[in-house]
This record gives sequence, C-alpha cells and structure tokens, in this order.
Amino acid sequence: MRKYHINPNTGLPGVCHATKGNCPYGGPENHYETYSGALMDSQIKLEKEHKLLPAGNLTDEEFKEYERIMEKPKVDSADEIELKEELRNTDDVDLLMGVIEGRLYAQEGWDRVGVALQNPHLPRKFIDDVLYNNPELYNIETQRRIMLNTSLTHEDLMSVINNDEEDLYMRSVALRNPNLDDNYINDLFENRKKDLVNLPWHMIIENPKVTEDQIYDWYSWTIDEGIDIDRSEADKIARDYGDWKNYERNQRFNSWY
Repeated sequence: MRKYHINPNTGLPGVCHATKGNCPYGGPENHYETYSGALMDSQIKLEKEHKLLPAGNLTDEEFKEYERIMEKPKVDSADEIELKEELRNTDDVDLLMGVIEGRLYAQEGWDRVGVALQNPHLPRKFIDDVLYNNPELYNIETQRRIMLNTSLTHEDLMSVINNDEEDLYMRSVALRNPNLDDNYINDLFENRKKDLVNLPWHMIIENPKVTEDQIYDWYSWTIDEGIDIDRSEADKIARDYGDWKNYERNQRFNSWY
C-alpha cells in the first residue's frame, strides 16, 4: 500500500518509495497512509518553525512544488457562494481533489470540502477507496459527506444503509441521496411506517424525491397511532449534512408540526 512521508529538508510531503524500514526520513512516526494526512502535519510543522523554508535549502524544483502545495487562494466572503457553486458543478477533477486534500482553498471546518465531496465528477476510484477499499484511511466526516454524491448508485447507498456496523450518521445521510430507487422509497412509506420513526430510516423524510403527500400521510399515521417523534438528532443531521444550498427541505417537514 502506498505510503507518504515528510522530507525534513524541504518540509514537503511526498510518496515514499523505500522498502519497509529503509526510509531515510524516519520510521512509522513520519509516515502516513494518505497524502492529506502528511500535508496537514507538514503545514503544522512549518507554521511552528515560523521561518518555514530557507530558500538556500531548496532546489528550484522543490521550491516550485512547495509553492504549489502551500498555495491557499484567498476567498472574499462575497465570492464564497460562487466558489461553492463552482465546486458543486465543476468537472475539474484537479480542483476537486485539491480542495479535498487541503491543497487549495484550505479553511477550517468542512464547508468547502463537503461541497467538493458532493460533486458527481469525483473519480470513481476515489469513491471506491472511501466506501469499499480503504475506508479506514478516511476521516468519518469524509465518509458521511460523500454519501450525498449523486454519482453513487442505489447499490452503493444500500451497502451503507443496510450495514448495521456502519456509522449511524453515515447511514442517515445516505438516505437523503436522491439516487435511491423509487420502489425502495415507496416501500418505506407503505410498508415500514414504524421504522421511519427512528434513525437512520427517519432521514428518508429529507430525501428530495419524497413528496409532500408521502410526508403528510406518514405524519398523519403517527398522530393516529399516538407516536411521538423526536426530531432533535435528525434536525442536526439535516443541518450539518445536506446539499449546501438546499435549505427548504427541512422546513417542509417542520411545517406539519
């Protein structure tokens, strides 16, 4: 499996090509499973050292690579919506992966990364790595937020939804993805009404394919059955893990109260 290390002479992360135990840049403590992990530590170390990289210690090629990786384009608040719109719709894979890996438009929190993870042009190889091949290498937030990606198939979503060992929030977010089959959604509302009271199934209420009639009929059924609904955790998931510009969905359900 590919490993990454930080070159102590340049402070830059890179692919380690040494055989196990023979890397000149140290042992496991200086090696990472992901590029983004190595990049994050390298940035922290450089910031702590303050002086960063004396130019005399770098070759021209290394200095250009340093500038490329450490580039953090500034975004004015007025341009934030335009940036997110671009990240949501662009087919520029380098831009998407640059944001996801923290090389471009880095910021605290998950706002921009979350939008990039929703983009349907993400490489399928990356999606397979997150969902199937190496999920343990990715932050749980990455796994949760990628569940809204509209390139995911119904089968991708069901592999998460039906897995009781998966993170509850991840399963809940998957139920918001519009690529769930209509038959599956209809079956939930027609034959599994009681399941919808609890997470993760309750999050189907937030799926954009669900109609107002389905919501109203189900909610009327809960009243007839005397079933109380605790929306606190569902509201938190809907607020934290949704399409960045799709706010009205949650209001539709709350209007029935």
